[in-house]
Amino acid sequence: MQRITLTFLVLFLFIKSTCYSQGIGDNSLSKSELKFHSVSFSPLDFYIDNHTEGLSVKLDISLNKERNIFKFQGVFSYVFDVISQGGSSYPENSYELNILYGREIPFNNWLYYDVFGGLGYLHISNFNNINKNKSTVGFPIQNRLRFQTKGKFGAGLQFQVNINSLRTNYSPGFFLQWTF
Repeated sequence: MQRITLTFLVLFLFIKSTCYSQGIGDNSLSKSELKFHSVSFSPLDFYIDNHTEGLSVKLDISLNKERNIFKFQGVFSYVFDVISQGGSSYPENSYELNILYGREIPFNNWLYYDVFGGLGYLHISNFNNINKNKSTVGFPIQNRLRFQTKGKFGAGLQFQVNINSLRTNYSPGFFLQWTF
């Protein structure tokens, strides 16, 4: 958990320094500059893979340049009870650090469809009783249906999949978003 916190802290400082070095926030800049787009949080998602179910939490920070959106995402998942081949059960947790690229498609001024794809790092603890930890590179894909209020707040449903060499992870759920 300390690694995740440190990674997000370094990532936040990198984003902040990149934005300020480009002068983001200055009204005289053109729209082609990189700027903050949104922050979203998924307080409770389901985690599903080939043989386990559990819960996951997601947090992401998005930047945009014109219509292109770049997202940095962290996902933490916990599986309560996994049955091993020997019949004993053990808890399992995983985390993902993802970099995604995508677009938002407005249907009208309050309904949006967001689609993202990218590259990520997946680490699973207690993969099974024999191998305690496994890590791999994954390819996350995310689809969202977002209901935007007249203010900056939005909420909706999302479906995310991480395709990787260990096992394919699915995480559907609900999210909250603040758009800048």
